[in-house]
Amino acid sequence: MKRRLLLMLFLASHAAGAQEANPGMRELRTQVIGWAAQLPPKGNAATPARAAGNPSYNAARQAMMADYAAWIRQSYPAPVGAVAEPWFEVYPEKANPKFYMPTSWSTNLRFWNPAYADASRNIARLKPAQPAASYDIRVGANVIPGLIGTGWFDTPTALYVTFPASLSGEPTDPEAAAVYAEPLAQARRVTDGRLTYLAGQSIHVLLGIDHIPLTPITRRQALDVAEAGCRRANAKGDNPDDALARQLQVIERTRNKYRDSLDQPAALNTEQFGPYAFDGTGDADYDPFGAGFKGVRWPIYTIAPEIYAGTRSNTPMWMSVSFPAVRLSKIGPDTPSGPSQTAIWKVMTERFNYDAVQQLGLSPEQAKSSRYTPRSGD
Repeated sequence: MKRRLLLMLFLASHAAGAQEANPGMRELRTQVIGWAAQLPPKGNAATPARAAGNPSYNAARQAMMADYAAWIRQSYPAPVGAVAEPWFEVYPEKANPKFYMPTSWSTNLRFWNPAYADASRNIARLKPAQPAASYDIRVGANVIPGLIGTGWFDTPTALYVTFPASLSGEPTDPEAAAVYAEPLAQARRVTDGRLTYLAGQSIHVLLGIDHIPLTPITRRQALDVAEAGCRRANAKGDNPDDALARQLQVIERTRNKYRDSLDQPAALNTEQFGPYAFDGTGDADYDPFGAGFKGVRWPIYTIAPEIYAGTRSNTPMWMSVSFPAVRLSKIGPDTPSGPSQTAIWKVMTERFNYDAVQQLGLSPEQAKSSRYTPRSGD
């Protein structure tokens, strides 16, 4: 009985301590926090001074990112249960970047679950008593959301990636994507036939383009790229001699196995196109192009030269919009970020104007004289 009483006293004091650390959290989650509590901007183009030295940054792109932020704010005038943190990013940010990406610029408004900093009831972004959680709305120019790249086999003029969707937007791993089938279907109804797909736990919409701008590579190309990449890593001391020997053996065996179909598109048994995919398992029949976990194969892609050339202009080739795939049926009254997630979902499925973003985003000059207007909601 005494031990039980001590345990009850401990639990009671622990609960009281948690409440003191974050007083009124239930009320705060449903509070209209608005934009007044917005945190300072972040990202490599948060300010002109921060972007100094970035060869892809210019005033025109800065102005477009400001427009993107304004469109999101107009669509979501009263953020609920979250503190906004704007991110402004322009890539490539170096003359010789590690990842050879098309030129892109984007605005990401990150909505953090808030907490009271102390008994003064001043709102802070994070507190130790409350795990950090955030949900993003992102509008970008020439961004391809969802790329899975390791950098192992990349060169200064070539990028190699896998992707969680086909070029038409269908999931690479249907079983994993089934978890978000409901929000994806709803988003596709709202985006009215535009290319809409799932990557991670977010929904992505591409505007002004009818396919994901990636180019499949063949088995022959994939094996050649892998061999060269494994050898480069070995020469730099990042890939031991014994590992290189295994990889070259697997690559040669795979070339022989597919000698009559080397010009077919390559698909990997893992999403990571790097040396480990060619390490093998010790089995003589290991096949990097075979079925992976639950039978999934990951197509390997690169990006065509004309995409790089086209994205260097200040006029976007395409626009992208990203937001969380919210499963409303899984949100309960005690879900810490439930009100914030629900509000964001309603904004992106009822008020966000995809037609206007496509029209104004792809015509920056028109955006200077035209006004973005959110939809009235369903």
